[in-house]
Amino acid sequence: MKGSEAIEKLVTEIVPNLSITTVSARPKSSDHAGQLAVEVKNTGTGPSWIHQITYDGAPNFAANDDLSEDPGVHLLSEPNNREDSIIAANERRSYIGTSPPLIYPENGSVATDCTGEVHLTVFAGTGTGSAISADILVRPNGEASVIGSFGDFTCSAAEITKERGSQ
Repeated sequence: MKGSEAIEKLVTEIVPNLSITTVSARPKSSDHAGQLAVEVKNTGTGPSWIHQITYDGAPNFAANDDLSEDPGVHLLSEPNNREDSIIAANERRSYIGTSPPLIYPENGSVATDCTGEVHLTVFAGTGTGSAISADILVRPNGEASVIGSFGDFTCSAAEITKERGSQ
């Protein structure tokens, strides 16, 4: 430092701040029948990643799974590699889990004519080992397509609403 020059010190924490912004149904024609696309926003100052998407209350019980305790394990259908799962500060990214939550049992709360509704919670495991979540209401519509030989089915469309108070 020369003479009267002053040095200012600025300390900025590099911390991600993730939240689920929207949840949408995948089109029937996609390879992801019964899947949900979960959009995550990072309003923080540092990057993170999503390593897994799970559910509570999903009609397909196989999607109602505990999050892995290891954020280094990549358990997503999309993006299909770890590098693409990173979400930088001030970015949004869409993620799809490995188990489709919207496969309906023949005698469940959704009728085979794709009427009814389902309340469920979406969980996204983050790079810090914590989870973010959102409560959603799913109202299926469209045409039913039978999957497998047990009468389970998916619907060609769904209206999905994030419930009030949900992060």
